[in-house]
Amino acid sequence: MNKILLSTFFLILLLPLAALLVSGIIDEPYITYNKEVEPGVILLNGQAKIILSAEGEGNPVPVYRNIDVVHVLDLSDSMNDNSKLEDAKAAAIGFDANLQLDDKVGVAYFKGRVTAEGHVPDAGVGVSLTTGHASVDSWINSATAMSGTPMGLGISAGANDLIANSNRKVKVIILLTDGMPTWPNQEPWGNGAIVDEADKQAARESANAAKQAGIIIYAIGVGSDVDAALLEKLASSPSMYYFAPNSSALADIYDQIAKSIADIAATNIVITDVLPQGVSIVDADSCSYNESVRIITCNAGSLPINATISFEIVINVIDITLNHVNEQANITWNDYLGEPHSDMLNNPLISVVNCYNEEDTRLCPEQLGVCKDSYEVCTSNEWPGCDYSEIAGYEATETSCNDGFDNDCDGAIDSADADCQGMVPVCGNGIVELGEECDDGNLFDNDSCSSNCTLINITGGETPDGSHLDQECHVNFQCTEWSECTPSGKQYRTCVDVNDCSDVYLIGKTIPSEERSCVYFKGATGGKKAGEAVEEVLGIVNETGGGEVPGITGAAVGLGALASWWWLIALLLLITLLLLFFLAKKRRKKQK
Repeated sequence: MNKILLSTFFLILLLPLAALLVSGIIDEPYITYNKEVEPGVILLNGQAKIILSAEGEGNPVPVYRNIDVVHVLDLSDSMNDNSKLEDAKAAAIGFDANLQLDDKVGVAYFKGRVTAEGHVPDAGVGVSLTTGHASVDSWINSATAMSGTPMGLGISAGANDLIANSNRKVKVIILLTDGMPTWPNQEPWGNGAIVDEADKQAARESANAAKQAGIIIYAIGVGSDVDAALLEKLASSPSMYYFAPNSSALADIYDQIAKSIADIAATNIVITDVLPQGVSIVDADSCSYNESVRIITCNAGSLPINATISFEIVINVIDITLNHVNEQANITWNDYLGEPHSDMLNNPLISVVNCYNEEDTRLCPEQLGVCKDSYEVCTSNEWPGCDYSEIAGYEATETSCNDGFDNDCDGAIDSADADCQGMVPVCGNGIVELGEECDDGNLFDNDSCSSNCTLINITGGETPDGSHLDQECHVNFQCTEWSECTPSGKQYRTCVDVNDCSDVYLIGKTIPSEERSCVYFKGATGGKKAGEAVEEVLGIVNETGGGEVPGITGAAVGLGALASWWWLIALLLLITLLLLFFLAKKRRKKQK
């Protein structure tokens, strides 16, 4: 009888709400969903992100559903600071007080433990899911903290308890931490622990596995040492991460989470997407990927009102003709009343290009010889190809077949180039062609290149192959006249070997000097060069100009110095005469 009365009373309460829903004044809970690709213009062989998202909308309604919640508590040593652990205990126990009697709650933890071998990670389930809330609260109240933060192990422990012991549609983990993970690279432990990417990745992998099992994760960070970016990734969505600047804010945060869990818009949300053949997967976020059928499966679990959950799948685009990333993205879910639904997601169009703008450049494929450092410029999102014709030294048909260069930018050098194969060399045209050792532009044999374009070695009159020649190049220098003597005391002339013999012919030969020393006088007269005038007076003969004659230049410079100091010499002579005059006068006085 009492049950009938209670049910009748509950129905009477719901009638006004039902009338409002039917009239459309109150929006019942629902979800919206979307698919995006960023960027819309993708570089060929570049990366893009497929973003699959769902958002809870509408207004709460008094439709209650049972939930299962596991607290995952950070019990590392730093939680002992500033009453963080005691405030966290009180907030978690306060959350449990708002649960319905048949809701299940459990607690998992992560910290360090000291053994004979040293510090080791310690994580597990303190109390498994139960409707006996008091046992969970008792364990939480007696928990102690110790160094180490194996966060990934704690998340896995809570998720495994939910997977094994919950048959409810709404499964929740509430993760609370005041720091960053220090496992699997767990040394050193405590406040001096070093955090690296492997520790963060272990936590991400544990959270992703829980999300794929349909578990909602709320994350709470306490204090300034938390990694907000990491906790946003561990939570089911960034909106499900809460930051508490100090532990006094925890009670309010747990109240917000309790309200969010109660206001569920949909449950059992699953998004699937099929990748086309023109892309490859780089990162599937927290989704699973079946490569054989190219299907991505993202299990979002339950979604509260005013919350958003999204998955960012990173792909590599390898097909220039691709204009979309899939036409088969699908979402299934149960609404707030438990009714099943299914729908297709939108299909965003994309554009795949070879290059972005006019400032993009890339090296041409041929980088040998004259083609080295050649490049092409992006035009209208395409690479137009390389135009080598503007390169200095470029030959449309290779004719320089013995210079060690690729001159026509086809990747082939000299004899390897088809243009050079079968070419008949012409000796004396000044071009070293295939089969020639040299070509100096003439057919004379009295220089270093013979009339058949082979090198001449003057030592014994032999060619490089050892055969003897009838004649060799004879060195014959002719020199211009010496220049006037410069103020620096130098004269110059130019000497040229009129037979243009190569350097090897100069070995052991006398080479006339093109510079010699001279004495420079200002205002030399008589129509002679200053240097010549002095040489004639001193009797110097130095036609080869082979260097200074010892003593001559020094003496001449000395005379020049005396000329420039004549006033000092005159003064010294005057003083000397005066001194002699006084001495003579003094001597006469003594004689008197």
